[in-house]
Amino acid sequence: MLIIKKYTMVNGCIKIRKAKKKDFENFFKLQKEFFQQYRAVSRYPIKALSKKDCKKEFSSRFGKNRFFYVAECNKELIGYLFGIIEESVYGRWGIIEDLFITKKFQGKGIATLLKDKFITILKNKQIKYCKIDVNPENKKAIKVYHKWGFRVDKYRMTKIL
Repeated sequence: MLIIKKYTMVNGCIKIRKAKKKDFENFFKLQKEFFQQYRAVSRYPIKALSKKDCKKEFSSRFGKNRFFYVAECNKELIGYLFGIIEESVYGRWGIIEDLFITKKFQGKGIATLLKDKFITILKNKQIKYCKIDVNPENKKAIKVYHKWGFRVDKYRMTKIL
């Protein structure tokens, strides 16, 4: 478990730890906030997951080559990162599938801590690349990802049918 000394703006410690199945209820609360924030930057209509579907999604995040970490402050979940290792004939790479920090704690370096945890795992497995997708309207996230060293290498396009 990675423990970070007190931030001046946070009472207590920020802890980064592996997610546990018992985290679901708190994860579900974070998902609701995620969908609210995502709708604000999305070009497409997006609905929050039902609790049943969210539970299914949550459960799918545990397993081989799946890395699900949460950030907590005073035992309250304040963010998460879900990453995977993908393998093909072309090689292996890490993918940050999902990264979210609750609004109250954004801009305090917590996403960086989660990203660093995942990057350390990748490096320990001799993986040389990490990918992340981002909504092109999410300028705040794009700025952070550029700061972290991510660069655009392709565009994914979507068509509503």
